[in-house]
Order: sequence, then C-alpha cells, then structure tokens
Amino acid sequence: MTKLLNTTLAMTLLTQLVAPLAAQTGDTRAGYLELFHSTGRVPARLTGTLPPIPGKTMSVLLGAPGHAFGAAFLSWRADLGPTTVTFGRDQLSIYADPLTLVTTIPVGMPSGFATISLPLPPDPSLVGLDLAWQGLTMSATLGSVSATNLLLANIGSTEGGNMVFANVVRRSWSLGCNECIDLDEFRSDKDKERIVKISGTRGRDDQELEVRVTDPKTNKTTTTKIGTGSTSWDLGTSGVRVPPGAKVEIRNPCRPRNERVSVTILTIDVTVL
Repeated sequence: MTKLLNTTLAMTLLTQLVAPLAAQTGDTRAGYLELFHSTGRVPARLTGTLPPIPGKTMSVLLGAPGHAFGAAFLSWRADLGPTTVTFGRDQLSIYADPLTLVTTIPVGMPSGFATISLPLPPDPSLVGLDLAWQGLTMSATLGSVSATNLLLANIGSTEGGNMVFANVVRRSWSLGCNECIDLDEFRSDKDKERIVKISGTRGRDDQELEVRVTDPKTNKTTTTKIGTGSTSWDLGTSGVRVPPGAKVEIRNPCRPRNERVSVTILTIDVTVL
C-alpha cells in the first residue's frame, strides 16, 4: 500500500520546520541514516527509498512480516535516549521525539509492507534540514506490536556530498567505567562505506572517550581515542571509517581517572563514499 501526503500539508509542515532547525553549512546530500534495531517480537524496519530533494517526492518503506497495520511518525528531532513504552508483552523504544511530533501517518500493510510518500516544496532553503522518522507496526492476529529503527532524513540538493544530523535531543548519558553509548547498526541509504564524525560535550575535560567501530563481516573492532583538554569533543577533521552495518559505540575507558563521566551527542556528520 502507498500513502501519499498531499502537497499542501507537506508545505505547511516543512515551513514550520525551517525556523527551528537551521540548515547546516555544506550539508547538501539528500539521504537517510538508519540507527538502532527495531524492538518488539516481530522485526520491523523503516528504510528510505526516494531521496528527500526539494521539489521532488521523498518516500520511506515500512515493513514487518505478518503485520497488517502500521503508522509512521515524523518529528523535528530524534531522541537518542530513548522513550520506552509497553504494549502488552512488547516493550518498545521510541526515538522519534514525541515532544516535537509533526504528524502521524496511519497505513494499511496488506502484504506486510507500505510506502509513505511526502512531496517536498521547491524551496532551496530546505537543504540541510533534518527529519526524524520512525514506524510502529501491529497485528491483531499475532497480538504483537513492533517499533522500527530510527530513520534520519537529510534534505539535500544532490545525492552526493555529506549529511550533518544536528536534530538529536541534547540528552546526557552517565557512563561508568567501560560503559558505552550503543548506537547499534549504523547504516546509510545505499549501505556503502562511510566517513563518520561525531561531536558533543562531556562533564569532565580530563576524561578520555573512545569511539569503537565493529565490522559485522570480520567482527574486528577499531578504536579511536578522544583526548582530554576540553569539555567539547569530536573525532577531528578525518573522522572514522565505518563499514556498512557496523556497530558504533562511544565508551568511557576510565582514563586517566577511574570515574563516571556525562556524555552528550550534539551532531552526527556522515559522508557516504
């Protein structure tokens, strides 16, 4: 089944988005980024299909085997926290920020899939704008509800270049020794290798951090150390190389102090190779 939001609604929604979320300089790639696994007993996935380019129609594909109904949520921001809700025996993680929810789009899924399309107005000021999508799927027969992965969309003018996602909620994690912020699978719209840069803040300027990337094919983990000297941190100008489907974690190695540290993610910058 295909669900098409009308152009008038699309223009109204995206005009509202332009003011609170400024476009990022050089942030011109039209594409998607999948973060986190689905939750619930039945695997569900939300993927980007047609790229989000002003003047064209973007679309996402919602799928869950055996589920006949679903809904897609479009928010201004992504909550990496996440919010946890319980439906019967299913405990679900919600990453599309409910406090900045723009719209909910219900769909039928007679074959377990549904395409949701959103026409974008031909406004070049939309380039660099980030959207956060997530889906819920359900089956009365199976008695189950599932939440998909988080799907970040970056409105761009081309299908090349880089994407900067700055619409993540500024939530801090308190990491004890060897504890991680687990971003799970780090996928792109075309599952190609990426260069990833992550920036944020930390509660102590003398505590190291590590970014660990685990290749799913070789199970090899590459570690990049983030030094001390400032409460702000980033991966530097070169970033880290992330294979398709790799697991990305931010870890407190407890160096030089054996102490907890608060960590906040501010932006995720992705260049698809």
